[in-house]
Amino acid sequence: MIVVFVGPSLARARARDALPAADVRAPARRGDIAAAADDGAHTIVLIDGYLIHDYPPSPMEIHDVLRRGVRVIGTASLGALRAVELKPYGMVGAGWVYRQYAEGGVDRDDEVVVACDRRDGHAVTVPLINIRYGLQNLYWRRQLAPDQAAEAFARVSALYLEDRTTQTIRDELAPLLGEPTVEALLSPTYDIKAQDAIQTLMHVEYAR
Repeated sequence: MIVVFVGPSLARARARDALPAADVRAPARRGDIAAAADDGAHTIVLIDGYLIHDYPPSPMEIHDVLRRGVRVIGTASLGALRAVELKPYGMVGAGWVYRQYAEGGVDRDDEVVVACDRRDGHAVTVPLINIRYGLQNLYWRRQLAPDQAAEAFARVSALYLEDRTTQTIRDELAPLLGEPTVEALLSPTYDIKAQDAIQTLMHVEYAR
């Protein structure tokens, strides 16, 4: 059995489409990884977990599951963070977000954290890591100058994570980048957390 913990990086319906055989569950809380192993999971994909309003799965919990021979893959969000921490113990990391943390290009946990609506769990803020990814790509495509990209990232980074809404980001960046560029930056094209999640789920059987 493959168990996936996901939301809000990727809607659970999209996760099921990407990996129909999986048991897709809500973001992981403390104890959920161990419970999935107890349920008989041979592979666990950790994408999302609670970081603000509840306790997330601890490194020790995941370490204990790895010792039981369960394959654990982390990507996109909390999964990427835990995969970096537990790589020496066999946890597998996947995706662009994971590589940024593993290579030291990103070291702040708040880049992947979002505030969520408590009613249905959807994200109400924009992950800073998506802004980083989008600005890098716009720079590489020569649509932004280096100083513009750096200033834009600094402005969003300075916002408290619960204030990083789409409207606040528009207000902060439109005078600097122009409205069309900001709308592109906020589009699904640069939703790297969702892209990492989908790609990982589509290639679970090949992740080693």
